[in-house]
Amino acid sequence: MRFFVQERRGHGLQDMVDGAFGVRSTDNYLELETRLDDGTCLVAYVVPNGPRQVAFVANLEDEINVLIDDLDGAPERFVRQIAAKYPTFVRLAQNGERGNLSDGALMPMTDPDTGAETVVVAVTLGGVDTAYPETWFEQAGLERLQFLTELTADLLEENEARTTLHL
Repeated sequence: MRFFVQERRGHGLQDMVDGAFGVRSTDNYLELETRLDDGTCLVAYVVPNGPRQVAFVANLEDEINVLIDDLDGAPERFVRQIAAKYPTFVRLAQNGERGNLSDGALMPMTDPDTGAETVVVAVTLGGVDTAYPETWFEQAGLERLQFLTELTADLLEENEARTTLHL
């Protein structure tokens, strides 16, 4: 899985949805890529998650490990300090701990193609037939993909602005 933000378009992507996306299919997921006006690309994945649900996923690789280390095992008072400064991060991390992917979650994932461990932001879309990927990109799916993009961009912005918190 490639990192969410890419400098250039990946090889082997097929145009889909009137050129709005490039797509590549593997045995385990669809890779989506959207080109931005500045030439960079955003990469997301759609992974079947049961017979009637898919997860839209953005790979963060090692980008937020420092924030994760800050939160891991921290006392409640420190978590509140982190939440005040990095609200998207804490909300997504807590959703991940509860398994609440519908509101967006930060969680570990094993790349099903390579076996590599990574950290992702994930949101789910229910009520689709995982045997028919075209149903994943109807209005509800595009809205979930937009939601994933916004959450991931907010999280990366918080991470970039990160400073060390002192107790």
